[in-house]
Amino acid sequence: MQFYPVVGRLRVVGSGSGGNMGLMHALRMNKLVSDAKAAFDRGDETCSVGFDIDTRARLSMRKIRKEIDLIVARIEPIGWECARIAPFLASVEIDFIRSARPQAAVKEKPVDINRITPALRERLEVRNLFLYQEPSMGRPGEQAVSVRLNHGTPDGFPVGHVVSSGSTWVSYARVPHGGTFRNKEFLGPQTFEEALDTVLTFARYDDLVRFSEASGRTRGYTVVMGVERAEWLADRTEPAGITHLGGGRVRLTESAVAYLRNPPPSVGLFLFVTDSNKLWIDGDTYPMTRDA
Repeated sequence: MQFYPVVGRLRVVGSGSGGNMGLMHALRMNKLVSDAKAAFDRGDETCSVGFDIDTRARLSMRKIRKEIDLIVARIEPIGWECARIAPFLASVEIDFIRSARPQAAVKEKPVDINRITPALRERLEVRNLFLYQEPSMGRPGEQAVSVRLNHGTPDGFPVGHVVSSGSTWVSYARVPHGGTFRNKEFLGPQTFEEALDTVLTFARYDDLVRFSEASGRTRGYTVVMGVERAEWLADRTEPAGITHLGGGRVRLTESAVAYLRNPPPSVGLFLFVTDSNKLWIDGDTYPMTRDA
């Protein structure tokens, strides 16, 4: 019997096992791929990876098969070839041998930041964001594209970025952290546009827009609604920048709208701005008209 050195393991759990399980799974998957690559570079002829199954989750065979396919798809491009899949009661072992096929050098085609779907382009435009191709960091196959706020300077201000290594994209979004901001990592596997969507979903930059407004750049939006609701909205302390103009006409500064595109959960349950540029309040939507 041939011996296959084990290079890593995952644990597959049910979908209701906690919000951070997707992140933990991605972290372990990246470690597994990294170890498999190290074994290949070391000259090993075989390796084995596997995962344990949470038997309490009653996982379907379809989900288990999907996990197997994902692991094989991530490991084989390194230069391994799947030789055996051995399921047990609560685990699956996947054995690999060094591929006899010559491995062509992986050269990732540079991504074209101008070739994105119209829907994604519109989401960027209504947020006053644009894409910027970052210079190469010198790592083979790695690409980086930043998402930047157009706030009056040619280079803009980065509010997030996405990084590719091979076919997988990782997202980094600017999020609040202890009174300041940091780049939070969102691991894949993701496509280029999925990674950008993650940045748009989580990035917070209303403070940058507010800073621009304080410097004299004051654009906003007007919304028409019932007088009672308009007064309620204008009385809110968060976000700042909402004014009742009278007769149910409400003006929101650009920073207020930026805040409401990705509000904290305490606000987003009943008040936010949709991707179609409408103000959503307790199930009702109101079109927003941008200043000329």
